[in-house]
Amino acid sequence: MSRDERKSAAPGGLPRRGRPRQWEGKEQRQRAYRARRSERSRLLDDLLDAVRNAAWEDRALQATINDGDDLEVLAALIAYYRARYWMLPERHANKG
Repeated sequence: MSRDERKSAAPGGLPRRGRPRQWEGKEQRQRAYRARRSERSRLLDDLLDAVRNAAWEDRALQATINDGDDLEVLAALIAYYRARYWMLPERHANKG
């Protein structure tokens, strides 16, 4: 199909601007969003189960994971991984 044929294929003879539509309508877009959010929630629950079943060397972290609710566990994991050696500012400053 040539460029001229594509232009005339759009309503009114003008080409559509922007990205092509991914969904037919608002309802389909909302269904896709809800399905993605549901999948993300399921995967997060699976991740929390895996974290709770793992053995951790840090006893304080292990206690928080064992006794804390989901939000406390996630906050503890974020703090734990942000404190790792690859996140320290000195290591980034030495690169150059």
